Amino acid sequence: MLKWVRKNPVVTGVGALAVAGLVVTAVTSGGFSPTSAYSGCGYGYGYDSTTYAYGYGTCPPTSTGYPVPNQATGNAPGGYTQVVLNESVPSGGGVVTGTYDGSQFSANIPASDAGQGVTIAITAPTNLSNADNAILGFGVALATNGVGESGTFAAPITITITNPLIKAGDQLVEWNGSAWVAYTDATVTNGSLTVTVTSDPQFALVSPTQVPTAAPASGYHLVGADGGIFNFGHAGFYGNTYTLGLTGLHGSHPLNAPIVGVVENPSGKGYWMVGADGGVFNFGGAKFYGSTYSLGLTGLSGSHPLASPVVGMAATPDGKGYWLVTKAGFVYSFGDASFYGDTFSYGLTGLTGAHPLAAPIVGIAADASGKGYWLVGADGGVFNFGDATFYGTTYSRGLTGLTGARPLAAPIVGIAATPDGDGYWLVGADGGIFNFGNAGFDGSTYSRGLTGLTGSHPLNAPIVGIVPTANGDGYWMVGKDGGVFNFGNAGFDGSTYSYGITGLSGAHPLSAPIVGIAD
Repeated sequence: MLKWVRKNPVVTGVGALAVAGLVVTAVTSGGFSPTSAYSGCGYGYGYDSTTYAYGYGTCPPTSTGYPVPNQATGNAPGGYTQVVLNESVPSGGGVVTGTYDGSQFSANIPASDAGQGVTIAITAPTNLSNADNAILGFGVALATNGVGESGTFAAPITITITNPLIKAGDQLVEWNGSAWVAYTDATVTNGSLTVTVTSDPQFALVSPTQVPTAAPASGYHLVGADGGIFNFGHAGFYGNTYTLGLTGLHGSHPLNAPIVGVVENPSGKGYWMVGADGGVFNFGGAKFYGSTYSLGLTGLSGSHPLASPVVGMAATPDGKGYWLVTKAGFVYSFGDASFYGDTFSYGLTGLTGAHPLAAPIVGIAADASGKGYWLVGADGGVFNFGDATFYGTTYSRGLTGLTGARPLAAPIVGIAATPDGDGYWLVGADGGIFNFGNAGFDGSTYSRGLTGLTGSHPLNAPIVGIVPTANGDGYWMVGKDGGVFNFGNAGFDGSTYSYGITGLSGAHPLSAPIVGIAD
């Protein structure tokens, strides 16, 4: 509950009026007998021929009575519905102030914006990582009698925020409904930000080197367990296992094992697929540098089988090598991809033995330098190798893996690194996102009103992969049914449903589940 704080001047003689359960304090020089009254969520007012009064109470932040920012431009990533300051505006205009999360807010409202029943609200995001390297975020709105004002304010409102984290040169960005864009009518100095607004914007203050930009020409590939490829946007089609004469998971020439992932060639115009048996298939400009069969292993069976299935693949930055990782945490390197260690290097013993993993490994991501990588387990544990820096795990957030007092809502299924390697995202099968380092939070399937794998609005199918945009200001997730979810500046270029396919069931189902996405 948020307690509204009265800022009206105190004069002699105070009457009181009960309005819809609120106590309305009247500023008057005598008795108060209202001839008209109004009450809204958290406040009310009443007046007679000589006196006007405001009253303040409490109500839940989700109440429709709160004058939260107009949603015409869409909710900015991070959600700007947390009301942190909500105060009446004196009829002649004036200044209202408040404090929240280390920031001092001051709003100067001109007389032409003020009037009976007018309040100003300052809102905050629920997650300050809504833009890269976000320092703080806030929204502004006026309301009359509890109803949010839309359109342009009668006169500009000046907002001043002081916080020691603010530095000269930081950039204020505004959410325009689909992306963060620079906002020029602002002054930023060390410790202070002053901005003039004429409508109900949603802002974030970010480092000047991390101002989110428009997404580059986008596109992505989805891969099925049968080796089928679906290409969208600017992503080209360079072949699939069927073009090699194989017949998917069945038929006369089936794959030795299901495909488990796809990786884009960093130089463009090609991709690799990897199978659970360690087999690698290269297409377009992606070159073949070897597979587990090249090392004398015989897949999932035979005389020299893998100790556990391959679950992921990552390419070096120059596209001249790649790593494969197994469910037990063993890493195989090919081409110019060097070996920097695996979970066995930590003294762990895979899925069994004296010191087993807490959960199977499910993915790998390469550091931007090409001299390190991260592995992630289904429990949200992260292992870093080479010069890949550790930025945290789901355990760092107080969660307890797949079991325990505070387990994950669903297993982690993938990891993706930021373009500069200074952060990473983990994604759960339920579409939950965990961001670490400089990886921004741009939303999850829960942000879309979905309720994970169960609940009133569950996903059609579990999420199986994540890939960021080229500049890291957004990401895509893909479900097992081929459904694609886009966040931040990641554009939606289609899904398997766009092809007339009906997911995992229905009239035209996929021939095999989707298992990965690459950009």
